[in-house]
Order: sequence, then structure tokens, then C-alpha cells
Amino acid sequence: MKTLVTGSQGFIGGHLVRELRSREGDVVGLDKEPGADLRMNIAESWLNSNDFSLVYHLAAVVGPEKVTRYPRYTFNVNMGATREIIMAVGESQPRIILTSSSEVYLPTNKRMLHESDPIGVLNIDHPRASYAVSKIAAEEYLRVAIQ
Repeated sequence: MKTLVTGSQGFIGGHLVRELRSREGDVVGLDKEPGADLRMNIAESWLNSNDFSLVYHLAAVVGPEKVTRYPRYTFNVNMGATREIIMAVGESQPRIILTSSSEVYLPTNKRMLHESDPIGVLNIDHPRASYAVSKIAAEEYLRVAIQ
């Protein structure tokens, strides 16, 4: 089984790549940061020519300071990367596991969130809202793309 991990240079992505390689071996890490097997800006044509069985899509802009300072960039990267990955691997139709965020859920007093809890953004004008909106958009894009 050939596996792709986006965001492979991040905390979770790096650990996931190491674990998968110890079990499966045929794992490709994709990231915009140096050190990845493949860099995002050169990836599309290469991805089109490779058949992945599984994609872990972890790539995203993270961190409140970056998200607040660059809301448009946050949306473009988080949603845009999802769209590009889906389009690039589309013909092979791999299983795609998309990581999202608790930020997509409306505020609640519940201690544990569930995927069926309501999602949304209360204050769309807040710069940090771009993160939640981008994650919601990525989830919906993937949902529609796989139907």
C-alpha cells in the first residue's frame, strides 16, 4: 500500500510518517517546509503519476498568531491545499483522511465534542475565523468530491 502524508514536517505529520514507515515502508511525505520527500510547489505533476491507496491530509496553516495576522493566506492554504490534493490524486481515488479542528464547532458547554455537533462560525469578521472557515470548507469540499 502506497501512502501519502501531507504536512509531513509538522509535529503530528512527522510522527505519523515515522510510524507508518516502521510498519508499511512505502510512505511519501509532502510539505512546503524543507526536509519533506516532496515539496508542495512541485508536487502536482508527480502526484498525478502515482497511485496512492491512502492519503493522510494534515497540511494546514496553524498557530493563532499566523492565522490572525494572515487570514486570507490561512484560508487559501488550508482550503486550497485540500482542493489541490484531491485534484492531483483524483483518478486513483485513494482513501483520504482529512484532519480538521475543534475550531469548526459552535461554542458549547459540552466537555466532549462529537462529529454530529453543530459546526459554524459566530463572528465571521474576526481574523481567526478564517481558520475555522477554511477547515469547514475543506471538509465540505472533500465530502462533495468523493460522492
